[in-house]
Amino acid sequence: MCLDWLFNMQIPESTDSIVVIRPSAKTFVNGIASTYDEEYDARLKGRVSEFEFTDMIEKLNDQLSSMFPCNLCWVLGYVLCPFSLGLSLLIPYQCIKDAEESLLHRINRNNRKLLLSRGVEMVLVKRRGTSWIELRIGEQTEE
Repeated sequence: MCLDWLFNMQIPESTDSIVVIRPSAKTFVNGIASTYDEEYDARLKGRVSEFEFTDMIEKLNDQLSSMFPCNLCWVLGYVLCPFSLGLSLLIPYQCIKDAEESLLHRINRNNRKLLLSRGVEMVLVKRRGTSWIELRIGEQTEE
């Protein structure tokens, strides 16, 4: 299926060792979503509270939303794409590249400050026009 990325069908389901946080809004051609799902997964119970999880994801989403290009820039980039041979996508791409760097910085901060000591690692995964966040559950370390 050549358009399965459009419907996020290639995103894996959560397992006992990996909690998948799906995109909840539009994605750019490089796969970065403007927001990710804030629904708490019970597999995190005992490691990350629902409040901590919601707070982390809300902060990620707020940061992404504030750095994503405006709708006009988004639409113009796509509408003018055939006429500019794709060059019109460079303007929104620059904003999204900055948003991705900021997202990765925030993920690293969450890992360092909260998650790794609890045996959880947050990772951004990008594949074929979509992305998702994985919370990989490992061994809990003693503090």
